[in-house]
Amino acid sequence: MRIKNVLDYKLVTKLFGFSRQSWNNWKKEQAEEGTRPIISLLEKYFSEYDLQEFLETQKISRLELCAEYEEENIYAHIQYLNIFLNQDESSRFAKSSDYGYDFYFSMLIKIKNMLGDKPEPFMNVNEYAWLILYQSISDPSTFKENEIIPIFNKFGCGANKALKMNLNHSFEPMINTAKKNHFNKEERKEAYIHALSYNLYSLHSEKSFEEKKHLIKSVLYTLFPAEVKEIPNGVFLNPFIEENIDLIEQNYDTIINALIERKD
Repeated sequence: MRIKNVLDYKLVTKLFGFSRQSWNNWKKEQAEEGTRPIISLLEKYFSEYDLQEFLETQKISRLELCAEYEEENIYAHIQYLNIFLNQDESSRFAKSSDYGYDFYFSMLIKIKNMLGDKPEPFMNVNEYAWLILYQSISDPSTFKENEIIPIFNKFGCGANKALKMNLNHSFEPMINTAKKNHFNKEERKEAYIHALSYNLYSLHSEKSFEEKKHLIKSVLYTLFPAEVKEIPNGVFLNPFIEENIDLIEQNYDTIINALIERKD
């Protein structure tokens, strides 16, 4: 819990341009009536050093660092999302392929389980994917890394950072970034596809792909029977999610809660 600061009235009066008596009156009004919330804000979250620095430089360095860190995180998420946005349809991991979709999100759950809760200052997802697949084959001599995991070869530092941020937090950092309008339209859509899909696989990892597909469709049709859009020859899951992405975005928390409730 943050300890309330007792701020030097000289700094505060200089900041607001009024007298010491006015500051004392404000403090009294907040204590008795709660009508000056700025008092609580300043005393709880800002130190005398913060105010002095702002008055001298028009900046607070610790908050500037937070802003820089946020910009780095936004850029990392954009790098991650554009790996998938820039895939061509001839790719083995094309969006229309249930095989590629299922392989990718199944691998993310395996990587998450391998990582556990141990601190990992830098994660190279390609190395984890390589290790998981290498351990799963019966004849290691047949293993050809570049043929089996091409999608993970595309992960640079930014994409690795974004994935690391999201794996143990149910992709909430990505959704929060989307809600703050830091993505363009296509990136935003892709963010919700990944967040929904990851939660589907994380909450229902024991189910087969066909069961997962049936589950997400059942959830959407139960919640929004008149609004769900089917696609022609709708046998693939990812195109179905894309077709309904506006509905998913508007009701994301409700859908995630429904997936949690359906967990065995």
